[in-house]
Amino acid sequence: MRRKYSVDVSQVSYVQQEHTRCDLFSLQSNHTGVYQKLKASRNLRQPKLPALTKLPSLYEAPLAISQAKYNDLCKLIRQKGLIREEVKQWYRDLPHEASVADKTVEAAVED
Repeated sequence: MRRKYSVDVSQVSYVQQEHTRCDLFSLQSNHTGVYQKLKASRNLRQPKLPALTKLPSLYEAPLAISQAKYNDLCKLIRQKGLIREEVKQWYRDLPHEASVADKTVEAAVED
């Protein structure tokens, strides 16, 4: 007997693909912390991807951000529930320097 899943995508707040199986997903809704497992249909065909070309790196190392931006990120990390635990260390490890100037990105479209 086939099992039918009823998932309201408007209520899904987080989707995670299982590391060991590409057809199994975990869905979280309404920030409850409870995940629902969902198996993708076998009828879906895997798209054929073109061969990936190795592109040369444009930088020798990641670019540093300003100390002010880094301090702001650290404040956001300390606020409970704002940034997921899985990515907090990535933010903490960002290269930063006091000598780096903040740059404002210009809007692509004018108001």
